[in-house]
Amino acid sequence: MAARASIALLVSFLSGAVAILAACTGEEPPPASATPSDGGAGGFDATGADTGGPSGQIDGSAGPTDAGAGDASDGAPPRFCAGKSAPPGFADFFCADFDGVPFDEGFTTKYTPDGGALERTTSVLYSPPASLTNRNNAFAGWSKAAGMAVAEVELALRINPATVGGAVPPATGSTKIFVVNANTARVELRYTRGGTVEGVEHAGYYISAVNCPGPCALAERKLPALPLDVWTEVTVSWTKAGAIKVSYGAASVLAFNALAFTSTTAAFELGVIRLSDSPTIGRVAFDDVRFAVRRE
Repeated sequence: MAARASIALLVSFLSGAVAILAACTGEEPPPASATPSDGGAGGFDATGADTGGPSGQIDGSAGPTDAGAGDASDGAPPRFCAGKSAPPGFADFFCADFDGVPFDEGFTTKYTPDGGALERTTSVLYSPPASLTNRNNAFAGWSKAAGMAVAEVELALRINPATVGGAVPPATGSTKIFVVNANTARVELRYTRGGTVEGVEHAGYYISAVNCPGPCALAERKLPALPLDVWTEVTVSWTKAGAIKVSYGAASVLAFNALAFTSTTAAFELGVIRLSDSPTIGRVAFDDVRFAVRRE
């Protein structure tokens, strides 16, 4: 009995010593990993320019998407599109993070002319492990037709344009970077280095809105520069009444009314497309693409 009492006393002493040592070192168990909060209701959650790393969510409720969500059972982190679904009030939704097999899964259109290609890259990315680039006018697109009319479309994606080395000559033409389509109408993000925009010579980005049900109607507006070699989330929303809004991250950079449309089909395309007398432009990478359609 005396031996058992001695052992109990020793165990109690050692336990107290360990507790005192932990208190002196200030060490605590590591906290659970934080999970970024998901976007609020009513559209995409803008996150602004970034040098990298996954952040920024659309409505985070679990639900189906038209691209693969990935499988985290092998210990890999969840893909960006995992669990993403349409924002409240929107019916159709597509998400692409270029991290699946194939990397361009879910797109309904893939155009690769001679010498052109859609390419998966791991050298520049926002959400690991990859992003998309293209060469020689290749592009990927997605479209959805339904019985109900389109009331609004919204495209959000991260863009990283690369620096162009050396002297860059002027050019009066333009280069398309992405296009949103609704029947005969379309809204495009373009780049020029000397073309005419809003009646004056312009070097930089701009929105081109065109509707050609008969004689074409055209509206163009200049945009601020996108930072080079940095990821920026660009969001374009467009209503059937013709209201067009553009944001860089959380900052609204353009809002104007032009080109109302009537359509039951909504679509988008992305990929650098060089038009006549196109300006020199560096590599453009795309990541974390989300497209939503509201119907009525």
